[in-house]
Amino acid sequence: MGGLTWRLWSLVAGRVVAGTGGVILNVVMSKMVVDWFVDREISTAMAIFINSWPVGIAVALVVLPLLAALGEIELALAAVMSTNRFGFVSIYRCLSGSRECRQTSYQNQDQ
Repeated sequence: MGGLTWRLWSLVAGRVVAGTGGVILNVVMSKMVVDWFVDREISTAMAIFINSWPVGIAVALVVLPLLAALGEIELALAAVMSTNRFGFVSIYRCLSGSRECRQTSYQNQDQ
C-alpha cells in the first residue's frame, strides 16, 4: 500500500481499517469454531485455529518472495488472490448451506 500513496494520512487510515478488520475477524472466527465444535474436541479445533495464522504468515514469507523472483510481482499477487478467492468461495458455500457442508454438519451433530 505504501507504493500507492505518498500521504501519511492514507497510510494510517489503511492501517486502522486493516487492524479493525483483523480484530473483528479473530472474534468472529473464534466464535464460529466454538459453535461448530460444541461438546467435542474444542481444544484441538482451537489449537488448529490459533496456530493457522502464524503458520500461514510463515509460509507466505517463504513462498511469495520465491514466486515474485520467478515471475515478477504479478505471480505472487495472483497466488494471493487465488488463495483468497478459494477461501471466500469455501466460506460462502458453507454459510449458504451447500449440500456438502450440511452433510458434514449433520454427521458432526450425530456424534
